[in-house]
Amino acid sequence: MEDTDMYATKRIQWTMAILLLAGSIALTGCPRFPLIAAFTASPRSGSAPLEVRFTDTSVNLTGSPVISWSWTFGDGGTSDERNPRHVYQQAGAYTVTLEVRTAETSSTVTRDALIAVTGNGGEGEGEGEGEGLQFTSAAIGRSYTDVLAGTEGEGEGEGEGTPREVVEPDVIRRIGNLLYVLNQYRGLTIVNLDSNTILSQAPTIGYPRDLYVTGDRAYVLVGYAASYTNENGKFTYDIASRVYVLDISDPTSVPIVASFDLDGDFVDSRMVGSVLYAVCARYEWHWEDVPGGTVTDGEGTTGSGGPTLVKEQTSSSWVTSLDIADPNHPVEVNRLSLDGYGNIIQATPDALFVAAPDNAYWYSSTTTIRYIDISDPHGQIAVRGAATVQGVVADRFKMDVYENVLRVVSSAWNWQEGWRRVYITTIALDDPDNLAKLGETQLDEASGETLFATRFDGPLAYIVTYLVVDPLFIIDLSNPAKPAVAGEIKVPGWSTHIEPRGDRLIALGVDDTDGRKVCVSLFDVSNPATASQLDRVAFGQNWAWSTAYSDVKAFTVLDDVLIVPFSGWEETGGYERLQFISYTRDTLSLRGYVDLEGSILRSFEYNPYYFGVTTEQLATIDASDLDHPEVVRRLTLAENVVDHFELNGGIRAEIISVSDTGRTRVRLLDADGAVLGETDVDIGSFMKAFPNGDSVVLVGTFYESRYDAIAGYTYEYYYLVATIDCTDPEAPSASVFPVNAQPYWGWYWYDWYMGGIEADKSIMPWWGYRWWYPQADSAFLLNGLLALRCSGQQFDETFGDETAPYQGIALVNLSTQAVHTIGLGYTGISSLNAAGSKLYLGTQKDVGSVAGTWMPVCAHYLREIDPAAPSIGPAVNVPGLFEQFASGILVTRDDQWGENWTYKSSLKTMPWDGRSPIREVADTLALPSGAANVLPRGSAIYFTAYEAGTLLYAVAMDPAGKLALGDGLLLTDQWATLFEADTDTAYVTIGNLVARYRFADGQGSLRDVAETMGYPASVRFGAEHAYIALGYSGVHVLPR
Repeated sequence: MEDTDMYATKRIQWTMAILLLAGSIALTGCPRFPLIAAFTASPRSGSAPLEVRFTDTSVNLTGSPVISWSWTFGDGGTSDERNPRHVYQQAGAYTVTLEVRTAETSSTVTRDALIAVTGNGGEGEGEGEGEGLQFTSAAIGRSYTDVLAGTEGEGEGEGEGTPREVVEPDVIRRIGNLLYVLNQYRGLTIVNLDSNTILSQAPTIGYPRDLYVTGDRAYVLVGYAASYTNENGKFTYDIASRVYVLDISDPTSVPIVASFDLDGDFVDSRMVGSVLYAVCARYEWHWEDVPGGTVTDGEGTTGSGGPTLVKEQTSSSWVTSLDIADPNHPVEVNRLSLDGYGNIIQATPDALFVAAPDNAYWYSSTTTIRYIDISDPHGQIAVRGAATVQGVVADRFKMDVYENVLRVVSSAWNWQEGWRRVYITTIALDDPDNLAKLGETQLDEASGETLFATRFDGPLAYIVTYLVVDPLFIIDLSNPAKPAVAGEIKVPGWSTHIEPRGDRLIALGVDDTDGRKVCVSLFDVSNPATASQLDRVAFGQNWAWSTAYSDVKAFTVLDDVLIVPFSGWEETGGYERLQFISYTRDTLSLRGYVDLEGSILRSFEYNPYYFGVTTEQLATIDASDLDHPEVVRRLTLAENVVDHFELNGGIRAEIISVSDTGRTRVRLLDADGAVLGETDVDIGSFMKAFPNGDSVVLVGTFYESRYDAIAGYTYEYYYLVATIDCTDPEAPSASVFPVNAQPYWGWYWYDWYMGGIEADKSIMPWWGYRWWYPQADSAFLLNGLLALRCSGQQFDETFGDETAPYQGIALVNLSTQAVHTIGLGYTGISSLNAAGSKLYLGTQKDVGSVAGTWMPVCAHYLREIDPAAPSIGPAVNVPGLFEQFASGILVTRDDQWGENWTYKSSLKTMPWDGRSPIREVADTLALPSGAANVLPRGSAIYFTAYEAGTLLYAVAMDPAGKLALGDGLLLTDQWATLFEADTDTAYVTIGNLVARYRFADGQGSLRDVAETMGYPASVRFGAEHAYIALGYSGVHVLPR
């Protein structure tokens, strides 16, 4: 059942979802709202006297609390309470206004004619102008006498007897020359197809799933959306689902004008007439932990090992209806809660069918299908009857309504007994409150096989199963009580989707005769008893795949052309392609294909062109010659921004990793973000980028294999380095060269240990703790000299003689492209760090264990490397792991054993010249329990710790190395991540929030916060701005 502590109920937010608060923050396409007033009212209609409860749902992430609420109720009444109640004494339509204030700002929302009040005893019925629905009868499924106050006769032609259209969800919509694309990285994107330009992009926080467009509104449904509250800098958040309402009347500027939070994880949706229905669910198991028990379902059984261990399913589903007849005032009409995880839905104009497996989805023995009555054109809904079918219902194509009969194809699997079964169930819908099974038939011919594609077409059903071959069963459902196999076709592979075309079927599937290829088949089903395969085409080398396997709308069926997305791998790398196939009644002809970038979502025809929509681009395709189609235009919808920084003269460089081509793009922009020029370079897999005066340095790793008939395959790994001269930003020029050194992949071992003592008693003992840990950086730019951590067996010279070197450093002169490699002949290499123009090599030596225990001990050492005139200093025993070396002060993190294999961490500072032994420790600061990563930034050191919530700490360090720990700042009682810091400001992610906290004298306060669609890939600081690269979600630009 619904958990009110975790999920808000009926929360309606008239707000933008992108919140840029408490500071001047720039993010392309994101409006700015410091504070957003919002409220709900219940009930919104009724007879006088009518008491209405008003609930403040304002969104405030400014960091300052709301200090006042000011309500006007439209009848002369007012209130300064946060959540007041008000009684309306007279009939009429009343406009309500709420103003909320913080110490710095205010926000006001007015909802016209919100409350509709009729006279006593029902007088004046229908005379109001509010949003509320009024019903004279609650007889669900019969003729309603209901009034949408003030809008009688409206409803877009949906009067009694007029069937409502069922609109299925999609991620694109085309209206004339405008294409609406729901991009998972950038939100709602509107494209003018004629000019091939993006008119706007409106970010929608969460994972975008469904898009509807009607009139001048777009409706976007997302999953994994977070709702935040801020109480004096402490954030809490819930993850649920959301509906965004966007005003698209001006396609060049699209604000979010309302949003509705939904309970649970988003499952599916339908738009029926002027009502939007959203289905969400939450899947949970509750375990009763009884030692020695046997894991069972439901009531369980007693095992030989002891009492029963019971797991109880407590999943829930919700169906929410939104009346969108009035685009200025969309209304949540109803929200129903159901038992079970409703993961498959199907809809008719009058009913929504929600299928929920009765146990875990993958082995459920039965599925319950509930009938949700949606016949009311204004959105009132009710749960009617339910029916149970065998096994699970895998997708929406396995439920269908025809002549008032629900037909269901389901599959059951018993892994313990080793059987699989396919069932066909028919259910009468004459009495929605008492759903009666007409028939339930096991498809004996499919026993032991896996169920794949299913499609209903009038009185017939087409079912594909697979074990060794693909049987296509044709099922006669003309007598719903006695489904019968009317025909069967056996072909190799299996079909994942079927498109009926009269007496022909077009099937998309898998050809397994030689690897795994994508195939399309054409079947003649004019006579089910003699049905046959007419033709079949397969494409894709070896192991190919199609996004249409899991999203059938990616498979485009036109009058005489099929367009199929497919992906795979060949010697030159991975590919994403659109395959064109022409067809007649009896033939399929494989034509040409085009290469695209990004996962292919949709294709369509418009004017003389075809278009392909991917996660990254919109491609315009000239297919006038179907054998040789050509991409004539590419419009970028989203690209993977991996870095963004400033060069000399205020020029900005944006680094973009192009996934499919494996190339890296360097785009140059002016200070205002206008593009000046760009160039693509091939450096293999992008690893690192550096600003270098008027140039950009890129480092990538490259892998290639060669085949020899005698030696077989040989493999080679090496670095590729590119220098991009940006002196002329409109025409940057690149030089790429290889570095013949095998890249170092990064993991190094820290066994359980305690700190370090050297045999020479003049060296102080240091104790520590170790674990698996990744090498953070393998590339360093040191005054124009590039240092790359590498591995191999041959080096130009070697430092150390403790072992034959395997790890090393490649020093690259960027001016001459000369490479000098140095082998590191030391055991226990643990780290390589850079500070200033020097490198610092960390090693460790096992020295036993703590006396009387098994807790192991090691000693840490640092060696300073001068890359300019390659040399290495002596090993210096240090307390713990390198964190920072600046202004003659070394900072380390030291871990010491406590009792019972616990450990304690501390920061230590010490004066050091890079060569001499450590003679004194300037200061030691114990870190709180649960301390995470440490970010030293000169005189400030930041870290987070989890103590019943995430706290952020700042440590001030004076020139002598003395440390002062400030008070911990509670960020959230959930998880947060410190990802960067800049002198007096720490950058933290809390869910989808990027929050900045400013520190003075060790005390922190929230500076500003923004909600983003992506997560930070890198942060760079310029003269006046900070640049946060968000991968495919772009770049977030903030003032420093």
